[in-house]
Amino acid sequence: TQIGIRKENMLLDKAQAIMNEGNQLLQDGDAAGAIKKYEESMKLVAPERQSPLWRQMGRAYAKLNQEEAAVAAFKKAMELAPADKMEEYRNSLAQFYLDVKKYDQALDVLANPDTAGAQSPEQVLLSLAATAKNRQPALAEAALERVLKINPNNADVYFELGQMYYADGKEKDSRSKELLTKYLEIGKDPDKIENAKNMLIMINRRSK
Repeated sequence: TQIGIRKENMLLDKAQAIMNEGNQLLQDGDAAGAIKKYEESMKLVAPERQSPLWRQMGRAYAKLNQEEAAVAAFKKAMELAPADKMEEYRNSLAQFYLDVKKYDQALDVLANPDTAGAQSPEQVLLSLAATAKNRQPALAEAALERVLKINPNNADVYFELGQMYYADGKEKDSRSKELLTKYLEIGKDPDKIENAKNMLIMINRRSK
């Protein structure tokens, strides 16, 4: 009925206003106060509309360094998210793990085919590696290692990862050697083949 719809819209507006108050508190550094507002707002909306609130709860718990509660809230947001928004909510959980330097957990989330969205997990991980390469090389390396587990025939990743480990220095030489040797077996790019050969020569020299 019209009255029912109007009533629902009023509740939604009220819930949104309370959520906005929570967001302001979170911005001002009062994460505990924000959580109270999100909980209050949640009582006014149906579960299928609660994803944004759960995500904000996750962010608030993260500010309070309550890791388990944050993860649970981000996961709840994903669970309730509509299919077309799943990727967005998945990225929020992954970002939380990245912020607390838990790279493996972040990669687990991103490589999960059930939540990969329009892109394949391999594409998601390759994009992450490309953006992280200069600022967070350890994350980029972990992402590329994960790509090789998903697709052991991705020749370019053997080269890319071998080159990154080579640049990291002597302590990564054995893995670098393995990867570059594999690239020589399956790679096709003449320039990369030449580079891989040169790096392998240098690795052998510096290991003596």
